[in-house]
Amino acid sequence: MDSSLFKLLKMFVENGSITKQEIAVYNNISFRTVDKRISDLNKALGNTAHISSGTKRFYLAINNYPEFLNLETRFLKGELDLNDPIKREASIINMLIKSADYMPIDEIADKLTVSRKVVNKDLSNIKKDISQYKGQIVSKAGKGIKISFQTSFDEICVLRSFVIDHISRPDWLNFTSKISVKLKNLNLSKQAYHQISNNILSLKVFKDYGLELDYLPEYYEATWVRNNSINDLISYLQEKIKLLTKTDISFIFSPLDLYKNEYLDSKKIELVLRKNYDLFFVPLKTQLLKYGIKIETLYNRVKWHMLFSINRTLLYTEIGEVLPRNISDNYPISLELSLALAHEINSKYEVVISKQEINYYVIYFEMFLEELSKDTTEQVKIAFVGSIRSSVKEFIEKKLSNVFEDLVTVSFSSVADFKEQHDKFLLVFVDKPVEIENIQVVNVGTAIRPEALSIVMQISVIEQLIKQEKIILSVEHLQPTSYYDAVNKIIDHQIKNNQLTTDFKQNWEKREKVTNNIFSNGIAIPHAIDNSSKERILVSVGIIDNKILFKKKELKLVFLIGIPENLNNELIDATSRLYDFIGLISRNEILYNNFVNYDNSKELIQIIEGV
Repeated sequence: MDSSLFKLLKMFVENGSITKQEIAVYNNISFRTVDKRISDLNKALGNTAHISSGTKRFYLAINNYPEFLNLETRFLKGELDLNDPIKREASIINMLIKSADYMPIDEIADKLTVSRKVVNKDLSNIKKDISQYKGQIVSKAGKGIKISFQTSFDEICVLRSFVIDHISRPDWLNFTSKISVKLKNLNLSKQAYHQISNNILSLKVFKDYGLELDYLPEYYEATWVRNNSINDLISYLQEKIKLLTKTDISFIFSPLDLYKNEYLDSKKIELVLRKNYDLFFVPLKTQLLKYGIKIETLYNRVKWHMLFSINRTLLYTEIGEVLPRNISDNYPISLELSLALAHEINSKYEVVISKQEINYYVIYFEMFLEELSKDTTEQVKIAFVGSIRSSVKEFIEKKLSNVFEDLVTVSFSSVADFKEQHDKFLLVFVDKPVEIENIQVVNVGTAIRPEALSIVMQISVIEQLIKQEKIILSVEHLQPTSYYDAVNKIIDHQIKNNQLTTDFKQNWEKREKVTNNIFSNGIAIPHAIDNSSKERILVSVGIIDNKILFKKKELKLVFLIGIPENLNNELIDATSRLYDFIGLISRNEILYNNFVNYDNSKELIQIIEGV
């Protein structure tokens, strides 16, 4: 039984029945992986126990309880024999926390029945893991090593995250089983139940090792209040865990401050929400107003998530990785705002908001910005010219309406009739080949291939934004020595052309230290705030003619983007369309190859040739 299966088994022991979705979220795995692990776990359990499935939930059925405990006891030794590094590292951390003195590395190796070389390799990983908890491994010549933390809270969180979550003992399992009945009286969500149960067991083990929890994070404010159910559980735990302090109790129930639940005190919550607004949102007021965002309105939308994300960060609790890790790369404005907010929190509370947490802020900001931009959507006109069947028109109109909110279509029987009118049209669909000056013409046969129609529509939108000068596009060929050399050359060219100010390069360099973006197919999208006061989005594309690597990928296209310091709703929408367009190129081989061979004498629409 490997550590992932044992962790799954613990979930069933502690939670009783549980859904597939809950298993997937807790373990950050897919439904398919859940099914495989349950199947593997049943094979490992044999006749001792099995995981049964009801209509919607799975549960653990134990056939032979003494043998089940023996199986659990054998797990530690069995895992070490199988050379499971996660299990082994957890055991090393457990030894070091339990020991008050230095431990020779040879002694650790003997206890784990592995070589000194293996232990040193594990220690290298452990140092990296515990550094996030302000912990370190201290070595002393002739004595060995020991583990050290800034506070007792950091230490108990490492015990919880790396030991309790990955190894167990019969007495630990027995203790957890006994408290589960009392804990279930709190009527908690599965996640909160699991977290409080882990806190209780961590505290018991911590005290059994002769350690005391005498510190909680300075900026953490408990907003939950006691009721009869909580008091009953505290009284029960006072018997099981001797001398519970106020700090112990706050630690045990701290997961109540990570979700909306019936135990939160409304007056305490209101005070903390107002404090968060003053501390973290007010400093961003000027920056938010540049995008037309009223901070009170946005804060009311995001305040609960912000409260819980701050508490998760302070309490070393990870958010489930439901969102793709690179999702924020697609929303540069929202990412800039989210990073600014994270910076305020990090600097004032001396923490590090994780990338996963920032991704959620990005979604909140992006949803808000999209709502603002909807109010200024321009009317889009599409023409049909020639003998085009009504069913084909309806099909195309339906596809177009998914992209354009305010769509108007007009039909003309001939090209001559069309040329007599003076309206501006984004696209003209025709039944036979014809050229119409300054307008993108699409053969109606494209409608037979919906994916091609979608591509034409997206690129036509960018073409229209270029003609309206909301986007300024330029393309040049380069032979740089590196990615950074390519971007520097593009920036210098645009400064020379008076499109960018000299401080843009500093803005970009500062931005690169936070994150850099690269799509598939070797497309990089460096971007920064443009202080030139020009009301447009600048897109300067460098086509790399020689071979250079960036992030271990060959780089062919560099889309340098200058985002105005002050954006109106139209430019916000243009930026969103632009990033969709770049993503489209990265996914479509024909568009990509056409762009690599871009002809500056032609318009952007040239890249759809062959689509």
